[in-house]
Amino acid sequence: MSQLSSFLRNLHLYSTLPKSRNFCPYCSSNTPMLPYEHPLTGNRKFYGQCSRCQCRWRTRFLYFLIQMEILSRRDEISVLHTAPEYAVWKLLSQQKNIHYTAIDINPKIYPPETACQYQDLMNLSLKKHHYDFLISSHVLEHVEDDFQVLRQWRRVLKEDGTVLLCLPVSRREKTVDERDLKKSVPLSEAERLQLFGQEDHLRLYGQDVVQRLEMGGFSVRQIVPEKMFPRQVLLQMGDMGLVPDNNPLQLDTNCFFILTPRRNSDWYPTPHYINRLPGQVHPHFGWRAISKSPVPSSWSKSRHFHLHARS
Repeated sequence: MSQLSSFLRNLHLYSTLPKSRNFCPYCSSNTPMLPYEHPLTGNRKFYGQCSRCQCRWRTRFLYFLIQMEILSRRDEISVLHTAPEYAVWKLLSQQKNIHYTAIDINPKIYPPETACQYQDLMNLSLKKHHYDFLISSHVLEHVEDDFQVLRQWRRVLKEDGTVLLCLPVSRREKTVDERDLKKSVPLSEAERLQLFGQEDHLRLYGQDVVQRLEMGGFSVRQIVPEKMFPRQVLLQMGDMGLVPDNNPLQLDTNCFFILTPRRNSDWYPTPHYINRLPGQVHPHFGWRAISKSPVPSSWSKSRHFHLHARS
């Protein structure tokens, strides 16, 4: 109840704002929003970038999740933040009970005060089962092997750890991954823009995104902002950045998830690299079983698995 009460107190601040004003929780003040343009929107501009801290709408909604999951804690906790947003760093680094670590594969692009460390997400050189929370916004679509990243996250998280995750997700049924296309050469930036919505994306997640995250060994809870709060409350944080419905990729840039590691499970099957992993091939599913943990029965009925099963 204490977490809920604290959360509702913060929500009340938004609901009492004038309808014509915007509010950024990181700046704790009314502030005008700057325009930015998504490549899939044509000439439409989003007025969702804070003029003071430059955070976008998705980062401001992430504040709600941080408030509920992290700031409500009074004990000492460790937080790992990938590709850190400056506003989030400033918020968490000021908390006395939080041991905050920021990482990126290119730490030089961040201000020195963030103390951002070099880490390759597919091969983290961090302590095992050390972090209580991991924050990642719009990162998984940039890495070569997202399943390997999920396994690395499980390794560095405590058994009761939590991931706060934000991803761009298409309304299409299935994820489109560059590895599935089996091209002899990497896609060009123009091809990635057309297929994935951005030049440096390597995949576009579809409505099977929850199942893919579960394959990485996590229990997944999807957070839908429009179901949590009235639309007017969300709009008071600026333009939500929703790409128009007629965009060719049917893209929604504001999909949030809370992940928790599955217990008693060292490894979960992944559809990629099925025949490249060491171990014993499962006779039905076609993946190489390393863990003795039972596979959820729903997976055996999944079309996603049958598409990748051995003939």
